[in-house]
Amino acid sequence: SQVVWRADGGADAANPNPTSIQAYTSLAYAPDPTIPIRWNAFAGVTLQAPDQSRPFDRYGVKVNWQRIAPDYAQFLSDANVISGGTGAPYSRDKFVFEANAH
Repeated sequence: SQVVWRADGGADAANPNPTSIQAYTSLAYAPDPTIPIRWNAFAGVTLQAPDQSRPFDRYGVKVNWQRIAPDYAQFLSDANVISGGTGAPYSRDKFVFEANAH
């Protein structure tokens, strides 16, 4: 993660919790084909200490993408048939959007 903006421009070294925006990202790959989630990537931004009277408050947004293994997608389609569903092919790509506050 990296702070990409500070309200004070970095001038107030005495403030341990300045109002700032932090960006972060990650990418992971599982080379073992038996792992259900082969790829996982996410990126997000966090607004830290938006109100200096509450320096530990944080608000953020995050986007997460996952690609599941082909065998796991087939397993999910088969499980759907057994459960009375259509057994339609299961999409390997999944997106998750998150908004959070701490």
